[in-house]
Amino acid sequence: MATNKLITSGIVLDEQAYGESSKILRIFTRERGKLSVMAKGAYRSRSKLLSLTQPMVEGEYFLTLGKSFAYIRDGKIIEDHRALESNFKQLLTGTFILEVIDKALEYGQVNKKIYGLTKKTLEELEKGFSKTLVNAFLVKVLSFLGYRPILGQGNQINFKNIRPFDPKSGIIEYGLKAKDGRIIQEEDVDYIEKILYSPLDQLPTINCNEDFIFQLLIDLLRTHLDVYKINTYDLLVTF
Repeated sequence: MATNKLITSGIVLDEQAYGESSKILRIFTRERGKLSVMAKGAYRSRSKLLSLTQPMVEGEYFLTLGKSFAYIRDGKIIEDHRALESNFKQLLTGTFILEVIDKALEYGQVNKKIYGLTKKTLEELEKGFSKTLVNAFLVKVLSFLGYRPILGQGNQINFKNIRPFDPKSGIIEYGLKAKDGRIIQEEDVDYIEKILYSPLDQLPTINCNEDFIFQLLIDLLRTHLDVYKINTYDLLVTF
């Protein structure tokens, strides 16, 4: 019976050991979305698959598609992102980015915009950690998945009748009250709009509480995508 073969670029999201010398990977491929991939013998000392199957590596993969797994036959590294390993904050942020993508996408869900976003975010992260970059990644992921925040100016704040921020509505506007009690300000809305539409290598510098914006975007992510447990979240919020 003929087998299906695929050549595609992909980013390794996660790995786990299988048996004595193999790995099972989750790879976000450009052409087929997220795949479960078997790398037989990857842990053997002379296997060229070892470096090709590390998390955060972007490679060109030669795959055979089976019923339960795809199998790596060969490939080459496009970007290894090894520079992130020299800085814990950047490495943790890269892991956070991969974890969000892994949890947000279903197997086989193709989204070339998100693939390009993930690739570019890792490239920009190698230049240095930036909370603006993290927030831009989150708001763009939400947008590409159909949950773009609805940005509005709102009305003059009436402290007797302040409406709460509701992640289900997706509305972020001046005067809404977040669950931590902080009121969304005009500069917060302006910041989100600017990072939503700016390229990742041209992100603006705006004076606002970026940690607060991060929490708003995480609330949207959790609400719309049922992404509740992000293992790297607790450490990332301390930066």
